Amino acid sequence: MLALPWGEYAVVALWTGLKFFVGLGFALAFRLHWVEQFICMGLGGVAGAYVFAYFGEAIRRIWRRLWRRPAPDTLDEPNVAHQRLWRRYGLVGVAVITPFVMPAVAAAVALAFGTPPRRVARALALSMLLWAMLFAVLADTPVVQGLLDRISSLWR
Repeated sequence: MLALPWGEYAVVALWTGLKFFVGLGFALAFRLHWVEQFICMGLGGVAGAYVFAYFGEAIRRIWRRLWRRPAPDTLDEPNVAHQRLWRRYGLVGVAVITPFVMPAVAAAVALAFGTPPRRVARALALSMLLWAMLFAVLADTPVVQGLLDRISSLWR
């Protein structure tokens, strides 16, 4: 019987939902096949998008209560950079930059401008799937595989 590395899949999915490039790093470190990488990163990214779009405010309140820090004003009232991004590109722009910022931040920005959670979740999920596919295909190129081989040879 084929033994699947479920633990590795879970790590990649979880980290992709929290911070996209950390999940990508784990997927590369575990040397997942590009299809496995796409599935794990896609599922993790979609799950993260939905969790933060629908439960982001509740998570934020719990976090504040646990750490007893005053609430930052950065996402309660959108700051100038967020306003400029939103005016120029809207939800599509926020969705496109989701992998470069945390999905929680992207969802918070979109929700702060009054976008319904359903639209935010769908846009972020689609973005995460497209980015996961792009990076999974790129990771399977000979150049990246050669770099991974050279890096792994340094540790032996």
